Amino acid sequence: MTGSNAGWATGTRRLGAPLLLIFVTLLVFREVAGFGFVAYDDSVHLHRNPYLDPPRLENALRLWRQSYFSEYVPLTNTLFALESAASRVLGRSFDPRVFHATSLLLHAFCALAVFALLRRLVEREFAALAGALLFALHPLQVESVAWVSETRGLLAGFFSLLALHQYVRFAEPTGGEAGRTRALRYALATFLFALALFSKPSAVSLPFIAFALDVGVLRRRPFPGLRALGPWVALAGVFVWVASSQQNEYLPEPTALVARPLVAFDAIAFYAEKLIVPLALAADYGRTPTQVLGGNPPWVGLGIVAALLAVALTSTGRRAWGTAATVFVAGLIPVLGLVPFAYQRTSTVADRYAYLPLLGAALALAWLLDRNRSRWLAAGVATALVGLAIASSLQVSVWRDSRSLWNQAVVVNPKSFRGHHGLGLLAQARGDYQHAVDHYETALATHGFSEAHNNLGVALIALGRDERARQEFQRAVAADWEYPKAHANLGKVLSKLGHHELAAQSFETAARQDPNDADALFRWAQTDQKLGNADKALQRLGSVLALAPDHGRAWLVSGDLLERRGAFDVALDAYRSAVLHSPRSAAAHQGLVGLLLRLDRSEQALRHADALAREDRARALGHVLAAQVHAYREEWSAAINSSRAALHAEPESVEAASHLAWFLATRTSDPESAAEAVRLAERLCEPPGDTDPELLDTLAAAYAAAGRFDEAARTALGARRTADRAGRPELAAEIAAREALYRAGRPYASARSDERDRPELPSKP
Repeated sequence: MTGSNAGWATGTRRLGAPLLLIFVTLLVFREVAGFGFVAYDDSVHLHRNPYLDPPRLENALRLWRQSYFSEYVPLTNTLFALESAASRVLGRSFDPRVFHATSLLLHAFCALAVFALLRRLVEREFAALAGALLFALHPLQVESVAWVSETRGLLAGFFSLLALHQYVRFAEPTGGEAGRTRALRYALATFLFALALFSKPSAVSLPFIAFALDVGVLRRRPFPGLRALGPWVALAGVFVWVASSQQNEYLPEPTALVARPLVAFDAIAFYAEKLIVPLALAADYGRTPTQVLGGNPPWVGLGIVAALLAVALTSTGRRAWGTAATVFVAGLIPVLGLVPFAYQRTSTVADRYAYLPLLGAALALAWLLDRNRSRWLAAGVATALVGLAIASSLQVSVWRDSRSLWNQAVVVNPKSFRGHHGLGLLAQARGDYQHAVDHYETALATHGFSEAHNNLGVALIALGRDERARQEFQRAVAADWEYPKAHANLGKVLSKLGHHELAAQSFETAARQDPNDADALFRWAQTDQKLGNADKALQRLGSVLALAPDHGRAWLVSGDLLERRGAFDVALDAYRSAVLHSPRSAAAHQGLVGLLLRLDRSEQALRHADALAREDRARALGHVLAAQVHAYREEWSAAINSSRAALHAEPESVEAASHLAWFLATRTSDPESAAEAVRLAERLCEPPGDTDPELLDTLAAAYAAAGRFDEAARTALGARRTADRAGRPELAAEIAAREALYRAGRPYASARSDERDRPELPSKP
């Protein structure tokens, strides 16, 4: 074999193990690349992150100067910005394929970094490969890979592993490396450690892992390692202070100092159990300090810890096992509960926290295979790795969508407040409000957090339980006063209940907390309108339109207020803007046509209605408006024809049927038309009860046209009383005049009334 061929063969063999590692890792996790985002903070970190949409350089730089969502992870957010920019190239602001592909590649790179590190710590390549495969394929790693928000953990893990690799090369016997080269390796390791901290502050555990490797594997005396890692500890201390200051308002109730070691030991036992028996994995285990201290100990985990300790103390490789265990536990130090952290409000333990600590398990397996050359052991390890690969591929499917994720959470932890809250959101999104209420209430029974109270209130409104909804919104703002959405929702339900002044106060609070919330400002303006403060309403509507020029409803209400003031030209422009920005809004088209008729511009009104009638989605509305224009012009035959066309286009249209029934009852004299009017009106008033007074008025006119005057008088009396109860005295007076005609045995068609000959358009919001 020539020298070049021998070199090529050697290079191929060297690449074989890394290529196999990458191939198997990508194969097991491949489905992740096709997943969408899940309703588990992905929207907070991506869609609702104002610094990413659109991704700009100045926004990315701001994330290096300040925290976002109580986290200082500027390098991760910079990566998110780059991914968002790449998504835009593909035609979407946030393409999940880009984000998931990045996570998948990062995990593969982390596996390669573990392999490279183990190759420096053990002799056999097979042993290093097996350890790296354990790290890559263990089901505990699925959460970090499949959950886009945990890209921060992958990025921090990648830089941490690279930093450890350089530190080991710095600390190991020089092997001829010059002092300057070692200094450069130390500087590079420190720089990589800093990048890990900028990715996720939990990388503060890295100095402890590095020290364990320094003393336990490289067998150096402690002092050189302490001296080298002192700057790392100082740097970690800065990030601990920053992270703690950012999370203060989200921290759980503090656990007593004497109880924290118990919480930490419970967490270690939990991870030991999942390391050996990686079953029943979920996004929320609910192991809060309160639950841990008041519940049963994790007996399986404690048994595994005891067994591992026994092996470590009696085995000839005590130093190796002890070092591996130290690496595993050291990686968990920031999230054991010795120091409180925000996620403890949900659970002290989570799969993602084991990402870097699994280096300890990889190290233990590599050492085991390096010191034991048994083929049976190798076969057993290979079989176990295949089993882990299968388990991980099954666990990956749990993260395919939010429903699967939260269903698994409540199966593993029936009291999971995150799981029940997530399922409540999904039920609410599909209109299943009662199931949404059930899930929210279950979530709140475990943990009373403001978002669940707010969402429960929204579902209760949909079920017509307004008073109970008000209570939930009040609980939401009591739990978190700085929650503008809850204040806005409280304002909505208070307005609905008729408490307009209190509603205005809630909308004011919401608008002050979030000045860019155009909807809260709009609701505030509507409340001012109801309180008779037209000037304030118009002023606030101007602010709404300054924030959101395409806010069709704001243009519509502005048009209504301006029309009431007599500013017809400006109102006309407002209605046209409402139609432009809300082309499917019936009220916008009705407002425009109504004002055009008021200005006696019936030709323009008819052209608008006819154009609308030619559109598939607005055909019925267009014909209804055309009927109203024809009625204004006293073109009764055309009005009837347009009403029939509207009813044909939309057979369930109450408006089309009521107009047709009214025109047939009051503008024709043949018995067939009267009978048709009765049939239409009776259908509209079923079932009997507190029906709309105008529909009852139409039914009364139809009865009178058919000569059924006693029924007409009784129905008119019911319509008048309903109008009175609804606070519509003018309509009640008109109905009373018609009732007198019926009692005199005269149909309404024999008397002229401008109000119903030229029917008013439905009231605008």
